[in-house]
Amino acid sequence: MGLLRDPATHANFFVDYDNTRSPTTEVYISGVRIETTGDLGSHILAISNTVRHRIGEFSGTASAPDHKLFAILAEFMFFDCDRPAVSDIGLTDVLRVNAYGQWVHKAFAHKGDGADAYGANGFHLDFADPLDLGKDTSGNGNHFTAVGLTVDQQVIDTPTNNFCVLNPLVPSGSSSLSSGNLRVTSSGVGGTYGTLRVSRGVYKIEACFNTALDFSHIGWQDAANGRILGGTGMVNTYLRSDGDVFIDGVVVANVGQIAAGSYIGVRLDLDAGTVSYFRNGDPLSGPHAISSARGWTPMVTVGPSSGVTIDLNCGQKPFVYDIAPDALAVCTANGACPAILKPDDYFTTRLVGDSNPLPWNALTGKTLAVTKDRNSATGWRVNDTVRGDGKAWACDVGGAEINEGATGVTWTADGPVYGSAAEYQGNRITWFWRASPKAGFDIVGPINHVTGSQTPFTQLSGGVIEYAWLVPLDGGDCRVYHHALPAGAYYTLNSEPGSAVDAGWFSSTASALTIGAQMPTGRYVAYVWRSVPQFSDFGVMPSNGTVDGPFWSMDFLPRVAMLRNYTTGGNTYDHFVWGHGENTNPATQYLMTNLPDTERQSAILDLVTNGIKVRTNTPTVNPAGSALIPYAAWAQTPGKFARVR
Repeated sequence: MGLLRDPATHANFFVDYDNTRSPTTEVYISGVRIETTGDLGSHILAISNTVRHRIGEFSGTASAPDHKLFAILAEFMFFDCDRPAVSDIGLTDVLRVNAYGQWVHKAFAHKGDGADAYGANGFHLDFADPLDLGKDTSGNGNHFTAVGLTVDQQVIDTPTNNFCVLNPLVPSGSSSLSSGNLRVTSSGVGGTYGTLRVSRGVYKIEACFNTALDFSHIGWQDAANGRILGGTGMVNTYLRSDGDVFIDGVVVANVGQIAAGSYIGVRLDLDAGTVSYFRNGDPLSGPHAISSARGWTPMVTVGPSSGVTIDLNCGQKPFVYDIAPDALAVCTANGACPAILKPDDYFTTRLVGDSNPLPWNALTGKTLAVTKDRNSATGWRVNDTVRGDGKAWACDVGGAEINEGATGVTWTADGPVYGSAAEYQGNRITWFWRASPKAGFDIVGPINHVTGSQTPFTQLSGGVIEYAWLVPLDGGDCRVYHHALPAGAYYTLNSEPGSAVDAGWFSSTASALTIGAQMPTGRYVAYVWRSVPQFSDFGVMPSNGTVDGPFWSMDFLPRVAMLRNYTTGGNTYDHFVWGHGENTNPATQYLMTNLPDTERQSAILDLVTNGIKVRTNTPTVNPAGSALIPYAAWAQTPGKFARVR
């Protein structure tokens, strides 16, 4: 069934029990049928029976104590199918398919119609009344009693408007989260940052410093940093509890000790490029100029003393002090609308047998295709429309151009038609990229280069590139440029370890690129990318060598990721990880660009609605010793509209 551990957005659950069929129980998560094991029927039959009913907690025994649900519930409905009309209730009564092909919440049309809509024992909890969270709104009067819940437990999150909370997927040191991931408590030094990022506009957050504080912090940071506070080049702003105000790790003001019980408000103005701090509604410090960032997210740290708590509010509750009526809450409704609404229009995948044409005309622009048989040890093939029909190279071998003629690729408006060559047979998966400034991608070549002289060329990705494959068509290693690695660093697609430093081998400024004078004479083709909000991301994260691996923050649900252990020698090949056909986490299916091997299966990572969570300490992916792990990722769904796998 997989594991549900994506804290950044909502999921829908639909359970259908019918003892006249086999299997008796069908489970759907966000509209996708999930295979289950074991007998669920014995548990389901207890519902609508003469036993205590609990929502949000499983009543156990002495040997199996109670289990509580760690989630925010938006709605809970039960249909007692004691009459035909209720028995016909199905997915389409409570869910709809959106523009991304995802099943998402919709209002039940017969809410409040009583037994005719829900059955005699049916109920519908919408948690709208803060003074009666267990109220049944079905019309049947089957009310529940709220136990241990107060007005403070109600938030205004909905399945269509998700608010920022603190991210439990970020390794948080000696701290823990509670209260819907809005409270952080210390057992030493720890902290985390938010599940959502913002890139333009004016926003506000509020934090209550509940207890006596020593060196706790509240503020904002560049979500792309992925770490809390420290580290060279960090972009952030925060107020420490001793009164120091920091910009990018540098103290710019001191406002005196923050007393326990204080409410600290932070107004982030990304249009003006400033931040301001408030205490109990009064101006405290700022506005201060801030650096530019790909996306800002709230951050909180606590400690080093145990028992320190801070409560964060990103707008899902009323602010105690409304510091800025013009500022927005941090939620998906207030987030930027992506320039690329449908990532499939610029990056997509196809499995063998999928005859659907590409979403674009492959002949009117530039298209890149990377294909591999998942079930056999045949090589990789890389084709593009720039080099045309019958031309390929193999990333597991190197850049030497392969002239396959009619046995290779023939390009049509709908995409490639593959010939009889063995590499194009079997259970293939193919990735496609469409060149466009909007999507931040271009193909340049062939480029003629002579050793001893630099070779400049221009690219049309729409900005400064961050990631590139430089392929020598006359043979040699396929080098990878990644902007987040040290100057002159590279690794290769076709070999391992394949990581080195060669100063000046490749450089990038604005639209101009340069092949270094030391590179071998020959023809080259360059595939170049830059990041595009809610579509692609090219970052780097230090490893931590634990199964609670690093979290790579992104503003989209990834469709595919390429990751590389750059620092550690040996077995440092690229992993293509995509989990194609998997609807839950972990994503387990991967191939390696330097090997013609069959697809492998391993619980490497989770693909979640705001990035990637590493779930292994395998040395090739997450070794000990803070190795650099550069990655490249492209979106399945923009973060503003993403839903849980």
